[in-house]
Amino acid sequence: MRKERPYRKKSVYALVSIGILVLLCIYGLWIFVSFNTSNCALKIPTSLVSIQMQFYGIDSDTCYRLLAPREMDITLCEKIRSDQNKMDCYTSVLKELDLGIGSTIEIIESTCQETDIDWIKNECYLILSKKTKNPEFCTKIIGTYAHGQGKCLFELGDVTKDATICERIETIEQMTRCLLNIMYETEDETICQKLKIKSERNSCHAGMAATKQDIKLCEKIEGEFRGDDTEILWREGCYSRVATVKRDETICERISDAARESCYYNVAIVKKDLELCKQINNEYKDGYGSKHWCEYEIARI
Repeated sequence: MRKERPYRKKSVYALVSIGILVLLCIYGLWIFVSFNTSNCALKIPTSLVSIQMQFYGIDSDTCYRLLAPREMDITLCEKIRSDQNKMDCYTSVLKELDLGIGSTIEIIESTCQETDIDWIKNECYLILSKKTKNPEFCTKIIGTYAHGQGKCLFELGDVTKDATICERIETIEQMTRCLLNIMYETEDETICQKLKIKSERNSCHAGMAATKQDIKLCEKIEGEFRGDDTEILWREGCYSRVATVKRDETICERISDAARESCYYNVAIVKKDLELCKQINNEYKDGYGSKHWCEYEIARI
């Protein structure tokens, strides 16, 4: 019977030992990853995890993406490896900070301070400004229009219905839209005077005059130069709108001959008043806006 050589035994033992060490390292790594992931997973309610995830396990990216908004902790998003999942995580946390029941001023301020990413900081300050109704948070925002101070002031003005906040916006176009949004919702005619663009201001006065059925507001309309034709056209158009809304043809008498018949026509149609059609006497005897067309339109109603 042949004896096994000692060096062969040693080689086998060495190989087995190396194999065991490799397996132990793999097992240790698996335990480490599993421990970290399970720690995250343990904090997530099963209602947020699909049946498939519950069966096969949940990967760390998905785990932190689900946990971060629940904890309102933006730093958990930094643990995510996938750029897309990380972006989704940031967005979810910001949404929860904005709309979540448990969101507090302290939590939002903490989030603003914890991140170095400009757009997240900006969104944070936007949320803070709306939560506190304080425009000073908007001044902390840096960057362009998409995430800039103008956007913050615009959204805050819409939330508070405070025209003075809109007036702090630097760009005329954005300020105008902000003021008009408030004016349409509050029907506050004094906002019209805050508009910087004259045509927008005139349109605002005319719209509010019709809404409030108040011809005095038409008197606030201006031309490019006081007393010029544009002022007359704007103001007479305003009178016509108010006359139509109020169904009051006497207001048409404030309008010059050229536009008065158009005013009578509009009032006659809304009142279904054939007698009022007789006030129309323009050269287009059978065209739109004529006496005959007025009678025809009323007959169709």
